[in-house]
Amino acid sequence: TDRHLRSRKELLHRIRHDVRRRVANDLNAFFVRRANDRERGALGARAAALNAIRPGVKAAAVDRAARDIMNERGVGDAFRHGTGHGVGFVAIDHNAKPRLHPLSPDTLEAGMVFNVEPGIYVEGYGGLRHCDVVAVTESGHDVLTPFHLTLEELTLAA
Repeated sequence: TDRHLRSRKELLHRIRHDVRRRVANDLNAFFVRRANDRERGALGARAAALNAIRPGVKAAAVDRAARDIMNERGVGDAFRHGTGHGVGFVAIDHNAKPRLHPLSPDTLEAGMVFNVEPGIYVEGYGGLRHCDVVAVTESGHDVLTPFHLTLEELTLAA
């Protein structure tokens, strides 16, 4: 495209991973200016969810960790979906286990692979979601998509 990025805008970048009929979706939000409080809240929720992931943890507890940050930042009402879901046979399957959702009965186990993607959606503003693909390990987790994990890496210009 010949369109130029302007300040005060966001850029969404989506990648679909398809390896040997296993599929995952990866969506990143980049900023062409300083992130505002609501955007920092969404990224903080992502960090809180990642920090909660390890074997034996309830999937609902991971969702709660993300939701608590959103609520603390005043954007809890804008978080309108689960924190994540399993991946594998299609890019987006909100019922794939484990479901990182407030009502999920799932317990995380080593070897599980799923998206972590808390997001906010605000009328008149738009939305923001940053997706990571994560694998539960025996001692915690690995982020399989370690691209642009910090706010500094996601800010193209300020």
